Amino acid sequence: MDEQTRPEQNLEIKPASILADRNFKYTLLGFVILFLVILYVYYPSFQFDFIYDDFIVIKNQKPFAGFHDVVRMFQERHYPGLPYYRPIVRTTLLLQKTIHGDNAAPFHQFNVFLLWIAAIGVYWLLRQPQLNVPRPLAFIVTGIFALHPVSSACVYPIASGRETLLPGIFMILAIASYLKKGDVWYFLTFIFFTLALFSKEQALMLLPLFVTGDLIRMKNDPSLKEIRYWIKRYTLIIIVLFIYMQIRFSLFGGSEFAITIFKDPFKPFFSPLYALQSIFAPFRDEVYEPVQVKFWLSMPRLIIAIISVLALSFGIYKYIDRGRFLFIFWGAWFVLSMLPTANVIVQETAFSERYIFQSYLALLIVIAFILAQKWNNKITKQIIIISGLIIITILANFTMNRGNFFVGGFEFYTQWITVNPDHPAPYLGLSKIYVQKGDFVRAFDYSSKAIMLKPDYMSAIVHHTIIQGIISGESGEYKKAVEYFSRALFLNPNSIDAHYNFGIFYLKNKKHDFAIREFMKCIELDPRNADAHYNLGIIYELKGQKSLSSIYYRKAYSVY
Repeated sequence: MDEQTRPEQNLEIKPASILADRNFKYTLLGFVILFLVILYVYYPSFQFDFIYDDFIVIKNQKPFAGFHDVVRMFQERHYPGLPYYRPIVRTTLLLQKTIHGDNAAPFHQFNVFLLWIAAIGVYWLLRQPQLNVPRPLAFIVTGIFALHPVSSACVYPIASGRETLLPGIFMILAIASYLKKGDVWYFLTFIFFTLALFSKEQALMLLPLFVTGDLIRMKNDPSLKEIRYWIKRYTLIIIVLFIYMQIRFSLFGGSEFAITIFKDPFKPFFSPLYALQSIFAPFRDEVYEPVQVKFWLSMPRLIIAIISVLALSFGIYKYIDRGRFLFIFWGAWFVLSMLPTANVIVQETAFSERYIFQSYLALLIVIAFILAQKWNNKITKQIIIISGLIIITILANFTMNRGNFFVGGFEFYTQWITVNPDHPAPYLGLSKIYVQKGDFVRAFDYSSKAIMLKPDYMSAIVHHTIIQGIISGESGEYKKAVEYFSRALFLNPNSIDAHYNFGIFYLKNKKHDFAIREFMKCIELDPRNADAHYNLGIIYELKGQKSLSSIYYRKAYSVY
C-alpha cells in the first residue's frame, strides 16, 4: 500500500479554524448566502403562533423574576409528567418569555438563527483536513442539512424543536473540540459536553463516542497509551455525569429509564427504518409523531431508502482504506445517537423526525467524504453540483410546505389527526381551540374522542369536565356547573383554565366576590394573564371601585 492510501495517514481529524481558511472572504460570503436562503425558507414561520407543548413549556410558565428563577430551572423537571431534565433549553425559553412576553415571533426567529449556527458548525466539520471536502461541496451538503424536513422538525415547533436544536449545536462543538489537542481544547470539550448534557439527555452518547474515538486513535496521540491520559481526559466528564445522574434520580427516582423492548421487541427494528426513510425519502406533508408503523411506512419510499443505503455502503467499501477510522467514528455517532430514542426504553412517542436529527448529520458527513473523493473529475463535479442544487430546491419546497401545518393550533392539530388519527393529543388541542371560539358542542365532541382513545388522559379529563361546567352554566344549571368546575379543580388545583372559566361563570351570574377569587388565582398562577386582569377591572368597575378598576385595566394592557 502506498503512502497516499495508507490508513494511518487519516488517523486524525483536525478541525480547521474557519478563520484560517484560505480565501476566507468566499467562506464568509457562503455563510451570508446560507443565512439568506435559510431566512427565505423559514421567514413565514415568524408569523406562526405557539402550538401544542409550547403552551405548557412557555406560555403557561411565569417569567423570570430574578436570578433565583434561573437556579430553579436546574432543580425542576422540564415538562410535567415526562422524564425530561433540560434546564439550559428551558432557561433560554423562559428568558425569552421574560423579555418578549407571549409574542411567538421572537421565539421562532431565534430557532431559525440557531439553525444557521448549527449549519455553520456542520460546515466546519466538513472542512476538516481528513474529510477534505471542497468548499462548494461543503456548502451544498450544509444547505441540504439546513433545508431538509428533518431539520424543520427542530425549527417550526418552538419548544420541542429547540430541545433538539440547541443541544445539537453543543454536541457538534464538543466533538470538534474533542478532536483537537491541547488543554484549552480539552477544557472546551468539557464545557460543551456539560452544556449539551444539561440541554438534553441524548448528549449521554458523547461519552462512549469519545471513548470510541480514543480506542481507534482518531487523534493519533501517543499519550493514549498512558493511563494518566485516560484519567486526565475523563475525570471531569465522569464527575459532571455523576452529578447529572444524581439530579435526575432525585427528580425521577430512576423510573425514566424503564425498559420497554420486551413488551414490543420489534419496535427497535423499525426505528432505523423510520430514520432512513425520513432521511432519504421524506414526506412532503407533515407526519407528526406517528404512533404506529402503518402511519409512516411507505414501500416506495422505503425502497428509495434501501437503494440509497446500498449506494452509500458501496462508497464506504470503495474508500475504506482512505476513511476507515472516519467511517467507524461517524458510524458510532449514528448508532449511539439513535439508541436513546430507538424504543429500547420508554419514550414520549415511538417515532419522531427530531429524534434522528443527530443521526442524519452522521450520514451527511460520510456521504460528503465519499463525494469529495471524486471531486477532481470535472464531469463528476458538475453532476454533483447540479444534483445537489436540485436536491436543495426539492427539500426547501418540502420544508416550506410543512410550514403550512405549523401556522397555528388549528392547522397543526387538523393535519395531525389526518395522518395519525389514533393519537389523543390533537383531539384535546382542537377541543381547546373550539372552547376559545365558543363552540362548546364541538369542543365536547373532541375532548370525548381524546378520552375514548386514552381513558386515563388526565389533561383531557380535566378539560372535558371544564367544558361540562361551561355547558351547564350556559344552560342555567347553576348547581351542576359549580359541581363540574369544582371537580375539575379537585383533579388539578392549578388548572388556569378551570379557575378562569369558573370566574367567568361567577361573573355572568353576578357572584362578583367568587369571581374575584378565581381570577386572582389565575394571576397567582400566571401573573401575565391579561384576560384575568381585564375581567378584574370589569368587576371592580361594576362594584364602583374605579381606582382598583383602573389598576387592573392598565395591568391588562401592559401584559397583553
